[in-house]
Amino acid sequence: MLLLVPALWGWGYPLIRESMGAIGPLGFLWLRFGIALIPLAALYGGTLPRATRSTWSHGVVTGIALFLAYAFLNAGLVHTTTPRAGFVIGLRVILVPLLAAGLFGLRVAGAVRVAAVVSLLGVALLFLTRDESLDGAITGDLLVLASALFFALHVLLVGRFSTPETFAPLLVLQVAIATLLSAAGAWLLEARLLPDAAFVWTNALLAGLFATALAFWIQNGYQFRIDPSRAGVIYATEPLFATSFGFLYLGEVLQGWQWGGALLICAGMVIALRR
Repeated sequence: MLLLVPALWGWGYPLIRESMGAIGPLGFLWLRFGIALIPLAALYGGTLPRATRSTWSHGVVTGIALFLAYAFLNAGLVHTTTPRAGFVIGLRVILVPLLAAGLFGLRVAGAVRVAAVVSLLGVALLFLTRDESLDGAITGDLLVLASALFFALHVLLVGRFSTPETFAPLLVLQVAIATLLSAAGAWLLEARLLPDAAFVWTNALLAGLFATALAFWIQNGYQFRIDPSRAGVIYATEPLFATSFGFLYLGEVLQGWQWGGALLICAGMVIALRR
């Protein structure tokens, strides 16, 4: 079940990138999460009145992390390609234990330190390889790097807060918070909440129902059932799915030394996951 999560997330990348020419990053985000919220609220909205105060606070914090992760991702995909974004997001595998050490005082394994160095070299190759077809690719990559940081934080928060008793209200709350924040941001910063292009509605519907509602239902409902290291191995496949769907949907591919950077990031993920 968990393998569906990175597959669905990777499928969402070209849907986002294709839509960015017709709607703003936050506009697409609120539409996507708003659509995802409908089935989730119908299924689990009744659990909210029975949720504890701590579950509500955990849902708000997790929702903020989720909103920031996708806000930076959408903004980055305005400027960079889905394969580049997918491999930068793959750094989440290394950032999770580093953040866990910083936030919760956990020990950082030596393998993770080595993985961080190898992956940073890979990111440097991705960033420094010029792509003539892109305008502002470095800016886009930096925004996606910020997204990877918040995605890592979100994974940590879900692993820490989601249990068989709390996963339902926590899921609804985090998607609701992300919806509210993205709607407010779109209204204030982009002055546009609804797109004119029909294909944006189609992309938002697919991203909302499958890459959001279904993906996060699986993540919140199943991640706590397995060891975190096994979950990390599964999530590490996201760049491969993003690259594949980016090619199939938009014909985007890595170029030149970008392949070397992608391989180094993959090597870093493998090293980190063997700790």
